[in-house]
Amino acid sequence: MTQEYYFAVPGREDENEPVLIFLHRHIISLFIPMGIFILLTLLPVLFKIVIAQDTFASSISLYARLLITIFVSMYYLMLVGYLFGEWISYYYDILIVTKCTVIDIKQNNLFNREITHLHLRQVEDISSEIKGFLPTVFNYGNIIVQSAGAQEHTVIQAIPNPQKVAAMILQLHKDFIEYELSSHRGETDSDEEKDSTDK
Repeated sequence: MTQEYYFAVPGREDENEPVLIFLHRHIISLFIPMGIFILLTLLPVLFKIVIAQDTFASSISLYARLLITIFVSMYYLMLVGYLFGEWISYYYDILIVTKCTVIDIKQNNLFNREITHLHLRQVEDISSEIKGFLPTVFNYGNIIVQSAGAQEHTVIQAIPNPQKVAAMILQLHKDFIEYELSSHRGETDSDEEKDSTDK
C-alpha cells in the first residue's frame, strides 16, 4: 500500500498484495468548492465596504460591533471547516485496484465513509464517461463498473484519464479469468493423470 494512505482497507485479501492502481479524484474537482469558499470569504468584506459608506455605520454601538465581530468570526470558522471537509473528501476519495480486487473509497464527510469492494471475478463490464466542459478539457470523468450481485453497478467519480483506467481494470479482469481457467484446467489434468496412474 502506498505510503500516503494511513488506514486499513477492508476487503483486501492479502496485505502484501501489490497495489496496481491508486488514484485520487482529479484535483480539478476541487475547483467548485474552492470557488464557493472564495466567494463566501469575500462577502463580509464587500458588505463592510458598502456599510462603511453609509451613515448607519457610525451609529452602531460598541456592543453591536462586538456581536458582529463574533458572528463574522464564527462565519469564517464555518467556512474553514467547509473547505477542510472538502479537502478531506478529496484526499480520501480513492480508487485502489490490485490483481484481484477493485476498492472504491468515498469519503462523504468527516464521519461518513463508504467502501465498495469488488472482486475482479464479479466484474462483468467496465465503461467510462466524460461529461461537461472541465472534465473534457482536463480529461477526467466517471468509471462505471457493471458487476454480478445485488449491486448492479458502481460509479467511481472524477477519475483522471478514465478511459485508460477502465481499460487497465478490464485487462486485469481478463487476466484474472484466464488465470483461473488455466488453474482449473491444470487441476483437471492433474486429477486425470492421478486416476490413470491408479488404474
